[in-house]
Amino acid sequence: MKKYASLLAAILCVACTQKQPRQTDTAPGVMSATETPEAQAEAIYDVVIPQYQADTAFTDAAFQLRSDFCTREWTRLEKRDMEIMQQTQEMGAIDYDVWIGAQDWSEDLAVQYVKRFRSVSEDTVWVNVGLTNCGEERDLFLVMVQEHGLWRIDDFPLLIEGEWYSPKESRQIFISQFPSQHGDD
Repeated sequence: MKKYASLLAAILCVACTQKQPRQTDTAPGVMSATETPEAQAEAIYDVVIPQYQADTAFTDAAFQLRSDFCTREWTRLEKRDMEIMQQTQEMGAIDYDVWIGAQDWSEDLAVQYVKRFRSVSEDTVWVNVGLTNCGEERDLFLVMVQEHGLWRIDDFPLLIEGEWYSPKESRQIFISQFPSQHGDD
C-alpha cells in the first residue's frame, strides 16, 4: 500500500510541476491581443499542423477548434457553406483546404516561417505563413483582425497569376445564391 501511495505522490508531484497552459477565452494555443499577430499565427499553426499530421483535421472537434481561431464572420460563412454542401450534395465555394492552401498534404507538412506581410490598420494585418507540403514550399496569407481583444483570422487570400483571390468573398457570393430559411445570411 505504501508503494502505491508513494507512486501516486510522485505522479502528482510531477503533474503539479508541469507548465500550466495559459488561460484565455478561447482554444488552447491562441494568445492574447498583447502578442503580435505573427506570434498568434504561429501559435495557431502549432495547433493546426498536428491535426493534419494525425489525420484528424476533418473531425467535428478540429473544425470547432479552428473556428476559435477565426473571426465570427469567417466562422458563420464557413458553417453556412458546409450546410449548403450537405443540403445540395454539391461542391461548396472553395475546392481546396484554406488552412494549407492545397487539396492534399503529406508527412512533410510544416511551417517554415511566419512574418508580417502588410499592415492595413492598427487592428488588421496580413501575415505570411511559409509552409512545406508535398515537397514544395508555398506561401499562405492570413488576414488577421483583432476581435474581442484577440488576433483572429478573417480570410486566407491567395495570389493567383498576379491577382488576389479571397475565399471569404467567394463564400459570400456562393452563399448569396442559397437564401437561408433562418434569415441569417
